[in-house]
Amino acid sequence: MRRRYAAVAGLLAGVLAGCSGAPDAAGPMSPSTAQPSDDGHGNWDVTAMPDPCRTITRAEVAPIVKVPVEPGSRLESWPPLCNFPLPGPPLNFLYVSDDSRPAAKEDFDRQRTDSSAAEPVTGVGDQGYWLPEFQALHVFRGATHLTVKFAGTPPVADGKNKAIALARIALPRTIAPS
Repeated sequence: MRRRYAAVAGLLAGVLAGCSGAPDAAGPMSPSTAQPSDDGHGNWDVTAMPDPCRTITRAEVAPIVKVPVEPGSRLESWPPLCNFPLPGPPLNFLYVSDDSRPAAKEDFDRQRTDSSAAEPVTGVGDQGYWLPEFQALHVFRGATHLTVKFAGTPPVADGKNKAIALARIALPRTIAPS
Protein backbone atom coordinates (compact mmCIF):
# COMPACT_ATOMS: atom_id res chain seq x y z
CA MET A 1 0.00 0.00 0.00
CA ARG A 2 2.86 2.40 0.82
CA ARG A 3 4.39 1.78 -2.62
CA ARG A 4 1.08 2.76 -4.19
CA TYR A 5 1.00 5.99 -2.15
CA ALA A 6 4.61 6.73 -3.06
CA ALA A 7 3.97 6.11 -6.76
CA VAL A 8 0.85 8.28 -6.80
CA ALA A 9 2.58 10.98 -4.73
CA GLY A 10 5.54 11.02 -7.10
CA LEU A 11 3.26 11.31 -10.10
CA LEU A 12 1.25 14.12 -8.48
CA ALA A 13 4.42 15.96 -7.45
CA GLY A 14 5.56 15.91 -11.06
CA VAL A 15 2.18 17.17 -12.22
CA LEU A 16 2.14 19.89 -9.56
CA ALA A 17 5.65 20.98 -10.50
CA GLY A 18 4.53 21.26 -14.10
CA CYS A 19 1.51 23.37 -13.08
CA SER A 20 3.59 25.98 -11.29
CA GLY A 21 4.19 28.11 -14.35
CA ALA A 22 4.58 28.02 -18.09
CA PRO A 23 7.30 25.49 -18.89
CA ASP A 24 9.73 26.17 -21.69
CA ALA A 25 10.44 23.72 -24.49
CA ALA A 26 12.88 21.79 -22.28
CA GLY A 27 10.17 21.05 -19.69
CA PRO A 28 9.02 22.25 -16.28
CA MET A 29 12.20 21.34 -14.39
CA SER A 30 14.70 22.75 -16.87
CA PRO A 31 17.41 25.16 -15.70
CA SER A 32 15.67 28.06 -17.46
CA THR A 33 12.50 27.70 -15.34
CA ALA A 34 13.85 26.45 -12.00
CA GLN A 35 16.00 28.37 -9.54
CA PRO A 36 19.16 27.12 -7.80
CA SER A 37 19.11 26.54 -4.07
CA ASP A 38 20.54 29.12 -1.68
CA ASP A 39 23.95 27.49 -1.38
CA GLY A 40 25.45 30.35 -3.43
CA HIS A 41 27.02 27.99 -5.99
CA GLY A 42 24.11 27.50 -8.40
CA ASN A 43 23.46 24.07 -6.88
CA TRP A 44 20.42 22.35 -8.45
CA ASP A 45 20.36 19.66 -5.76
CA VAL A 46 17.05 20.00 -3.90
CA THR A 47 18.49 17.99 -1.02
CA ALA A 48 20.38 21.19 -0.13
CA MET A 49 17.06 22.92 0.52
CA PRO A 50 15.38 22.73 3.97
CA ASP A 51 12.97 19.88 4.68
CA PRO A 52 9.42 21.28 4.45
CA CYS A 53 8.21 18.55 6.84
CA ARG A 54 9.73 20.61 9.66
CA THR A 55 6.86 23.10 9.28
CA ILE A 56 3.94 20.87 10.33
CA THR A 57 3.37 17.44 11.85
CA ARG A 58 0.94 14.60 11.24
CA ALA A 59 -0.54 15.24 14.70
CA GLU A 60 -1.26 18.85 13.70
CA VAL A 61 -2.68 17.95 10.27
CA ALA A 62 -5.09 15.18 11.36
CA PRO A 63 -7.55 17.22 13.45
CA ILE A 64 -7.79 19.90 10.75
CA VAL A 65 -8.38 17.64 7.75
CA LYS A 66 -10.59 15.29 9.80
CA VAL A 67 -9.47 12.13 7.99
CA PRO A 68 -6.69 9.62 8.68
CA VAL A 69 -3.28 11.03 7.82
CA GLU A 70 -0.14 9.10 6.93
CA PRO A 71 3.17 10.50 8.23
CA GLY A 72 4.64 13.33 6.17
CA SER A 73 7.53 12.54 3.86
CA ARG A 74 9.76 14.80 1.83
CA LEU A 75 9.37 14.76 -1.95
CA GLU A 76 12.38 15.97 -3.90
CA SER A 77 10.38 18.30 -6.16
CA TRP A 78 11.10 21.96 -6.86
CA PRO A 79 10.80 23.29 -4.21
CA PRO A 80 10.69 20.22 -1.97
CA LEU A 81 7.24 19.22 -0.74
CA CYS A 82 6.12 17.54 2.45
CA ASN A 83 3.60 14.93 1.33
CA PHE A 84 0.86 13.72 3.68
CA PRO A 85 -1.24 10.92 2.13
CA LEU A 86 -4.88 11.16 3.20
CA PRO A 87 -5.91 7.53 2.54
CA GLY A 88 -9.66 8.02 2.51
CA PRO A 89 -11.44 6.71 0.48
CA PRO A 90 -10.98 8.62 -1.67
CA LEU A 91 -7.21 8.81 -1.76
CA ASN A 92 -6.05 12.44 -1.46
CA PHE A 93 -2.80 14.16 -0.62
CA LEU A 94 -1.76 17.25 1.27
CA TYR A 95 1.42 19.00 0.14
CA VAL A 96 3.19 21.70 2.12
CA SER A 97 6.22 23.62 0.90
CA ASP A 98 8.11 26.72 1.90
CA ASP A 99 10.55 28.64 -0.20
CA SER A 100 12.83 31.40 1.06
CA ARG A 101 15.08 31.59 -2.00
CA PRO A 102 15.57 35.00 -3.61
CA ALA A 103 13.04 34.03 -6.34
CA ALA A 104 10.31 33.13 -3.81
CA LYS A 105 8.37 36.40 -4.26
CA GLU A 106 8.55 36.10 -8.05
CA ASP A 107 7.22 32.52 -7.84
CA PHE A 108 4.41 33.63 -5.49
CA ASP A 109 3.36 36.39 -7.90
CA ARG A 110 3.65 34.17 -11.00
CA GLN A 111 1.53 31.36 -9.57
CA ARG A 112 -1.26 33.84 -8.83
CA THR A 113 -1.48 34.48 -12.58
CA ASP A 114 -1.87 30.73 -13.27
CA SER A 115 -5.56 31.12 -12.40
CA SER A 116 -8.29 33.51 -13.41
CA ALA A 117 -10.14 32.58 -10.20
CA ALA A 118 -7.52 33.59 -7.60
CA GLU A 119 -9.27 34.60 -4.37
CA PRO A 120 -7.49 36.99 -1.99
CA VAL A 121 -6.88 35.58 1.50
CA THR A 122 -6.29 37.81 4.50
CA GLY A 123 -5.38 37.09 8.10
CA VAL A 124 -2.42 34.84 7.34
CA GLY A 125 0.98 36.15 6.21
CA ASP A 126 1.61 39.49 4.51
CA GLN A 127 -0.25 38.42 1.35
CA GLY A 128 -2.21 35.36 0.36
CA TYR A 129 -4.49 33.87 -2.26
CA TRP A 130 -6.46 30.68 -2.83
CA LEU A 131 -6.55 28.96 -6.23
CA PRO A 132 -9.76 26.90 -6.08
CA GLU A 133 -9.17 24.83 -9.22
CA PHE A 134 -5.77 23.75 -7.85
CA GLN A 135 -6.96 23.52 -4.21
CA ALA A 136 -3.87 25.57 -3.35
CA LEU A 137 -3.24 28.28 -0.80
CA HIS A 138 -0.24 30.52 -1.41
CA VAL A 139 0.96 32.79 1.40
CA PHE A 140 3.87 35.20 1.42
CA ARG A 141 5.42 36.45 4.66
CA GLY A 142 8.73 38.26 5.01
CA ALA A 143 10.81 36.56 2.33
CA THR A 144 9.01 33.20 2.35
CA HIS A 145 6.43 31.68 0.02
CA LEU A 146 4.40 28.98 1.79
CA THR A 147 2.14 26.68 -0.21
CA VAL A 148 -0.54 24.37 1.21
CA LYS A 149 -2.10 22.26 -1.54
CA PHE A 150 -4.57 19.39 -1.67
CA ALA A 151 -4.55 16.88 -4.53
CA GLY A 152 -7.07 14.21 -5.37
CA THR A 153 -10.58 13.64 -6.62
CA PRO A 154 -13.04 14.65 -5.42
CA PRO A 155 -11.64 17.86 -3.91
CA VAL A 156 -11.14 17.96 -0.15
CA ALA A 157 -14.25 19.39 1.50
CA ASP A 158 -13.73 22.93 2.81
CA GLY A 159 -10.17 22.88 1.45
CA LYS A 160 -9.65 26.64 1.63
CA ASN A 161 -10.41 26.91 5.35
CA LYS A 162 -8.39 23.78 6.12
CA ALA A 163 -5.43 25.14 4.14
CA ILE A 164 -5.61 28.47 6.00
CA ALA A 165 -5.64 26.67 9.37
CA LEU A 166 -2.63 24.57 8.33
CA ALA A 167 -0.76 27.64 7.05
CA ARG A 168 -1.23 29.37 10.39
CA ILE A 169 0.58 26.47 12.06
CA ALA A 170 3.33 26.08 9.43
CA LEU A 171 4.16 29.73 8.69
CA PRO A 172 5.98 30.51 11.98
CA ARG A 173 8.32 27.55 11.33
CA THR A 174 9.51 28.69 7.91
CA ILE A 175 13.07 29.86 7.24
CA ALA A 176 12.59 33.61 6.75
CA PRO A 177 9.97 34.92 9.21
CA SER A 178 9.05 38.60 9.05
